Amino acid sequence: MPVSTVPRPPLGRARPRLARRPSLFWLAALVVAAGTGLTMARFVGQARAEAVRWGVLRPTLVAAADLEPGAVLGPGVARVEHRPLALVPSEALEGPAEGQTVVAAIARGEAVVATRLAPAGLSALAAALPAGTVGIAVPNG
Repeated sequence: MPVSTVPRPPLGRARPRLARRPSLFWLAALVVAAGTGLTMARFVGQARAEAVRWGVLRPTLVAAADLEPGAVLGPGVARVEHRPLALVPSEALEGPAEGQTVVAAIARGEAVVATRLAPAGLSALAAALPAGTVGIAVPNG
């Protein structure tokens, strides 16, 4: 009884050239690795150039939520973030300002600047009064 055989392609076409020649395989691997390394070096160089362009980072007090006039800064209301010096206002606070009162609205994510806070120990209303004047609370009922 004859044995049936499955037709096979000729050996030369079945095996890729890289499998027949290990030196060709390693040469191709080296070319791919070198190309990857050069591409990554270029990306890292671009990232460093961008970091230099933006400048050094500076700790900045940033509002964690929208703050309305009269709000008192406390834990969870503002946080310290490191931001590029080019993007930070010169009068932005660098550290916590707990207990100070907001006199002008501050949006979430905005740097907290000293000009939008009442001087230490004053309320928002007292800070809005002209220097040398006194405010008196008058009941309305």
